[in-house]
Amino acid sequence: MMRRLSVLLLVMALAACSGARRGENLPDAARVNTQLGLTYLQQGNLRYAKEKIEKALEQNPDDPTVQMAAGFLYDRLQQPEKAERHFRRAIELDPENPDMHNNYGGFLCAQGRYEQGVAEFRKAMENPLYQTPEFAAKNMGMCYLKAGRIDRAETFLRKALEYNPRFPDALYQMARLSFLKQNYLATRAYLQRLHEVYPDTPQTLWLCYQAERQLDDTAAARRCARKLLKEFPESSEAGRLQALESQ
Repeated sequence: MMRRLSVLLLVMALAACSGARRGENLPDAARVNTQLGLTYLQQGNLRYAKEKIEKALEQNPDDPTVQMAAGFLYDRLQQPEKAERHFRRAIELDPENPDMHNNYGGFLCAQGRYEQGVAEFRKAMENPLYQTPEFAAKNMGMCYLKAGRIDRAETFLRKALEYNPRFPDALYQMARLSFLKQNYLATRAYLQRLHEVYPDTPQTLWLCYQAERQLDDTAAARRCARKLLKEFPESSEAGRLQALESQ
């Protein structure tokens, strides 16, 4: 959700800048309040996020970006019925916008409505105007994974990598999925590809340690373990490693 908020914030910032040059009016004010509300939402300040986004709704309820922001807000406030009304209204106002479908798909998948979520992701992915279809394909894969449909999950994670072979999220998720399928060589390969395009994290180093242990490569496992303990000593993964090795 944080990435979706960041994308929406960027769109709002650009719109606000252009609006400021035209002079203050209600649509411009709504864009500014929406941008502020989304910033507060990212920061976890739900009180001020609600104040700003609800003000934007009063100022311009026919702006699809305002409606989408309201969907994010009420989702965070654990009011799914209200959130869905705003997500659906955003799509009604801008039905050809792939980001709207991708965001709504994320909401549906989080609600356990997997097939509906996948359908929205597919609308985004197959839209020729969508500049980042790999995100929708990855989201489809993750939605299928949550639904327990591992083969379908793998299909769309691979699809994401067809769109963008250097997509970090998809590389990491394929490494995780390969580990779940006990294909540890593939886990190693995906982690190596990920390492080329994205810095190590506690999650990737922990997965590396586990995979290398399964492959009986003690030296490689120890390298991953040392790096995890050195660079991320306070992480939960480092704690799990220490607990495992103290047994």
